[in-house]
Amino acid sequence: MRRQSRQLDAALALARREEQRRTALLDTLQTGIAQVDPDGTLPATNAAYRRMYGIENLPMLHPTRAVEYRERRGEAIPAEQTTVARAARGENFADERVWLFDRDGRWRLLEVAARYRLDGMILVVQDITAQAEAKTERQSMARA
Repeated sequence: MRRQSRQLDAALALARREEQRRTALLDTLQTGIAQVDPDGTLPATNAAYRRMYGIENLPMLHPTRAVEYRERRGEAIPAEQTTVARAARGENFADERVWLFDRDGRWRLLEVAARYRLDGMILVVQDITAQAEAKTERQSMARA
């Protein structure tokens, strides 16, 4: 029994170390990643996702501090149509663009994709604000 208990303890410790390594790796990415459960909670997010959506580093939170919009300074997307709500329903999508008014009062253009993976729905979020602003600037210069 003791030997089995030690083996179990060793296996659990190994699993914890692997989880910590995976979390550390995902937190180095600039791409936001979030696992979405069917009830709309986020059991796992990386640092980039939490930063974009203003989520404290607590488990099972829905991104409530930031609001998604279809257009910059437009109308807010209804709660049931947000990227998290759509992913929670199991909807796959790619290249969705939403504007985000973050908790620091800045507008961000995000490109979001949702895909089903082995352990549920995953959201992948890229902040493409700089590219969009550069494109707008180039177009303005071309017209001048």
